[in-house]
Amino acid sequence: MLAVEAHQSEATNAVMGFDLELLGGAYVLPPPTINAAVEQNNIVLTWPTNTGGTFALYSATNVAQPTWQPSGAVLQTNGSQVYVSVTPGSGPAFFRLQRSK
Repeated sequence: MLAVEAHQSEATNAVMGFDLELLGGAYVLPPPTINAAVEQNNIVLTWPTNTGGTFALYSATNVAQPTWQPSGAVLQTNGSQVYVSVTPGSGPAFFRLQRSK
């Protein structure tokens, strides 16, 4: 909400006063949750598109001391979901979403 007030301190005073007040509120959307499913020999990761921002998929091979890197996977959408198909490697893989800058 924006409120503006212009006024004179006295009727005979030529100097105008100006007051401005800006009030705002926001609802912060929670980060999306990644869902995982197995399709054929791939892992399909999905999350909703209505998360209030753009998220990028990052991966790491060690969750105890992670070095998160962009996954490089191609993200696709089907309207309400972002999805990516990942081919499992020989070792462990961990994924997270990070808000894009």
